[in-house]
Amino acid sequence: MKGYWLTGTLVAFALASPAFAQSAGTDEHEGSGLTRIEVGIGLSELYVGGGDFGGGNGLAGIQARVNLSRLFAVETTGNIYLGGFIHGFDYTLPRGGWDQPSHLSIPLYGIYGVQVHQSFEPRGRVTPFVTYGGTGWFEYKRVSEFHVPSGTGDTVVYPASSRRTVVPPLIPTGGGGVRFELTRAIVLEAGAQTYLLPPYVSGVSGHVDIMVPIGWRRSP
Repeated sequence: MKGYWLTGTLVAFALASPAFAQSAGTDEHEGSGLTRIEVGIGLSELYVGGGDFGGGNGLAGIQARVNLSRLFAVETTGNIYLGGFIHGFDYTLPRGGWDQPSHLSIPLYGIYGVQVHQSFEPRGRVTPFVTYGGTGWFEYKRVSEFHVPSGTGDTVVYPASSRRTVVPPLIPTGGGGVRFELTRAIVLEAGAQTYLLPPYVSGVSGHVDIMVPIGWRRSP
């Protein structure tokens, strides 16, 4: 998955480079308050049609952003599905005749993305923005060894196994939102995104994030 993140970051950087180059001249003077790196955590609700993510899905995520200029940045996001930890899964319940009440660990799955974050001129403490890039998804399941009695009186032993799936961030994604500057070092972001790759995926999500700067921020 690291390889996909790196590839997506390079692609997003290439998309943002023309805009960055165009605005570089003005940012030398206007970017005195620029924070190069921001990180954050947040919650989101994802709605998609069909598949493992069908319906509503609560996600918790992290985010890292590199500001290329005052208005353009490249960011990566990762979100983990919370439903398995809150509600559990039906197939972990005891089954008749099985000697282990739960043989399948709670699967870990979620989405991750690489995208361009484009801001517009702030209005006081509020800054509108749009995002565009790509989204992928990942899944990890582990099944411990379990025994199942057969009709002949024998016991069938299934060895432990695990499965990992990573889909690269190729699902076109776009959205927007606003940034609220709560303090000089804490920003609240709220927005929405759409995911569209007919006929395979279509969905929408809403998210709220808290972002903080990492490193030195020069005073205006």
